[in-house]
Amino acid sequence: MRQWVTGALLGDAPPAAAPARPSIEIRRQDYHLGIRESVMRTPLRLGGKTYPHGLGSHSTSELAIHLPGPAQRLDAVVGIDENPNTSGGRGSVVFSVAVGDKVTYKTKVVREGTPAQPVNVDLAGAETFTLEVGDAGDGISCDQADWADAKVTLADGRQLWLGDLPLGEREQLARERDARA
Repeated sequence: MRQWVTGALLGDAPPAAAPARPSIEIRRQDYHLGIRESVMRTPLRLGGKTYPHGLGSHSTSELAIHLPGPAQRLDAVVGIDENPNTSGGRGSVVFSVAVGDKVTYKTKVVREGTPAQPVNVDLAGAETFTLEVGDAGDGISCDQADWADAKVTLADGRQLWLGDLPLGEREQLARERDARA
């Protein structure tokens, strides 16, 4: 409180906040979040290709990605996961990436069978960004979305696979509780 009062009354800047722990924060997710797997707990599969890295989510979802430092870019391949539940063109989603309050990438409606789409987003030094999957306005049935080969290049040149980031504390506790149930 003393720091706040000093800052507010004397105009002194508060000390810089410690960097947030790199993590995935689930802000909205109706089903299982796949870490290096689909929501069906099978390998991520798009366009006949299996991907060892990435995230599988279901619409509607919102994931905040917290990084260990400023980031240059996000690269991924997105689409509807290929599995028996989505075959025949079932599932329709819209993928988007937001940095702060600004949407920096958004697909048109993606359906199963639509070719996988590359994602290349300039993160402009952001340390947090958001991945969202919308239901394309027709409900959530079969909306199994993959963020395959999703990785971030940090300003210092390091590359981080999103599927290698830990879940946030709240998310990890929920997973452990669900595993015990």
